[in-house]
Amino acid sequence: MLTILSDRQKGLIEGVDHVFPTSPHGYCMRHLAVNFHKKFKHPELTKLLWKAAKATTLESYNDYLSKMDPIHIDARPWLLGNANPLHWANIYFPGKRYGHYTSNIAESFNAWILEAREQPILAMFETIRHQLMNWYDERRQLEITTPGILIKDVSNKIQGMINNYARRYTFHAIDQDNYEITSFNGEVLREYRVNIALRTCSCNRWQTDGFPCAHGLAIILKLKHNPQMFAETFYHLNAFRMTYINTINHPHSTEPTIPLPAPAPAPARTILPPLTNLTAEISDSDEDPEHNDNAEDDEC
Repeated sequence: MLTILSDRQKGLIEGVDHVFPTSPHGYCMRHLAVNFHKKFKHPELTKLLWKAAKATTLESYNDYLSKMDPIHIDARPWLLGNANPLHWANIYFPGKRYGHYTSNIAESFNAWILEAREQPILAMFETIRHQLMNWYDERRQLEITTPGILIKDVSNKIQGMINNYARRYTFHAIDQDNYEITSFNGEVLREYRVNIALRTCSCNRWQTDGFPCAHGLAIILKLKHNPQMFAETFYHLNAFRMTYINTINHPHSTEPTIPLPAPAPAPARTILPPLTNLTAEISDSDEDPEHNDNAEDDEC
C-alpha cells in the first residue's frame, strides 16, 4: 500500500484524496507542530503533541492529550478540530510510515537542488543528473561492509533493545505462537501479548516500526531464532541495494546511428515593441504558515 506524507496545504489534501483515494495520507508533524505553536505558545504543549503522535497505545495517546488541558483548555479541541488524528497519530494512522513523521526529506531535496533551480532548463537537468549520479554512487558504498541481512541503523536498534531490555522480561507461553510478557520498571507492572507468527505485540511498536519490539525480542531469543529475520523486508540490505542498482546514464548514451534530419528553418518574423509602457506592480505575498523553516522538532 502506498503511503503519502505531506504538509497540510489545501491543494495537497484535495489532490491526494482525488488521485490516491485509497492511500493513507499522513500529515507532516513539523508543519502541524509549527501551526499548533503559533496558536498556543507554551513549549510543553508542542512536546505533548509530538508524544501523542508517536504513542503506540490508546492509553498513552489519551494521556498525553489530557495533559494539555491544565496548560490551555482550548489546545486539545483546537488540535482535534483542525487536524484529524487519522492523519497524524500513530494509534489511528492506517498506513505504515516506518518512523517518518515529517516531510523534511522533500524539503532537503529542494534545498539540495537550489543552485540547479536557478539555471536554464537544460543546464538544470544536467546539474541534477550529476548530483543524482554522485548520490547513487555514495549510497552504493554505504552498507558494503554491514554484516547480517538488515541495514546498520535497524540492526543497531535491535541490538540496543536486546542489551538494555529484552533479557530482563519474564514471560509465559500460551501456545507455540502466543506469549504473555511481564515488564516491571521498579514502579509499574505491565503486561504485553506477543504473537510470533503474526509478528505483533500489544504495545504496537512491532507493527508500527516494522521490526521486533523489546517484548518480541525476548521471545525470539528464547526460541533461539535470528531477530533480524523478523524485520520487514523494507529494512533488508538487499532492498536497500536494489534501490540504487540502476544507473543514471547520459541522455545521448543511445544515440541513433543515422543522423537525424535537420529541422526546417523557422519563418522570418518581425516583432514590434508594445504601443505603451506597462508597469507591473509586484508585491510580496504573505509567508505561508505551513512553510516556516524555523520550526523545532520535539522528540518524545
